[in-house]
Amino acid sequence: MDKEKEYTTLGEYKLYERAVEKWGVNEQLWMVEEELSELQLAVCHLRRGKATLADVMGEIADAGIMIGQLGVILKINTHELSAIRNKKLRRLEERLDKI
Repeated sequence: MDKEKEYTTLGEYKLYERAVEKWGVNEQLWMVEEELSELQLAVCHLRRGKATLADVMGEIADAGIMIGQLGVILKINTHELSAIRNKKLRRLEERLDKI
């Protein structure tokens, strides 16, 4: 395995599929919860000076990977998700513009 390999969106998706296939839906759903909890805890620790930015970045990466697997498990349409995300970003921008 090349340590410097860059994953394309398709490459990531296939990797997520392999993980779900190997460990199963239920186990990966537990892992989604665990990784999101670890991110939350890392942010709390950062605020209290008990974690570094690098710690939080690692947890963001882990949570993102598990969110990707959640997308595979739920068979989320990435175009629909992108449209929803863009709508929410526009709403954020509108709120900021009103301030």
